[in-house]
Amino acid sequence: MFALVEGAPDVEGAPDVEGPSEHKKVRHVLTAYQDMLLIYEVVMEQLHPEAPVATAPVASFKAPHTITSVQCHAAAICVACDGGAVCILSAPFLAI
Repeated sequence: MFALVEGAPDVEGAPDVEGPSEHKKVRHVLTAYQDMLLIYEVVMEQLHPEAPVATAPVASFKAPHTITSVQCHAAAICVACDGGAVCILSAPFLAI
């Protein structure tokens, strides 16, 4: 399961990341596998927005049970697990 955090490079107002000589935009992808939630940062070049430049994991979370659902709104991430556990996480870098 994975989710793309809104604020994609093609959305007006998405954050710019200054590079050596060009502007880049950032989006985040959340992936869940069994009891692990991983957050990746994908940097897209403005000249070629369809081609990712680099993918790097920026955060991870180990849930108490297998993850069944992930919801994200701004900096808040809600992770639902088998057995009824619900974890509310905060990732301020997602709200930028």
